[in-house]
Amino acid sequence: LTILYEIHDITRFERVQEFASYARLVKGRHESAGKVVGGGGAKQGNVHLKWAFSEAAVTFLRQNREGQRLKARFDRRHRKGQALSMLAHKIGRAVYHMLARHTTFSMERFLSLAIAVTIQPRDKTMTDAEIDALGAKIVAEVSKRTGGVLRG
Repeated sequence: LTILYEIHDITRFERVQEFASYARLVKGRHESAGKVVGGGGAKQGNVHLKWAFSEAAVTFLRQNREGQRLKARFDRRHRKGQALSMLAHKIGRAVYHMLARHTTFSMERFLSLAIAVTIQPRDKTMTDAEIDALGAKIVAEVSKRTGGVLRG
């Protein structure tokens, strides 16, 4: 209820990034011409939403094996506190999309992982067949290493 009360109307946020910033789930950053000129804005946004999403992250981890595995994945690359903040941010993004799209929570979608691949051939332009073959190899390798499946 705290989250719904503090958000009021989700349509006032055009993008999920604006919502995450308002909820203090991301740090502020000042940059100009590609140079960072200050940290900025650490205390801007809604402190109640930050608290609510942080509590939601801790509660999500209780009795939830999938959530604990997700946090463990974050822990391997980041500090413990930062991993918890990343989980709170992920929950905040999920809440935004649920409210904006009028959908229910999907654990499968929440736990999914996006992988971006950039292909830059050096010698020649690749044909469609070569691109398709390379894509199939990438999908097969990711499936083999992670056990994941391609969501279509």
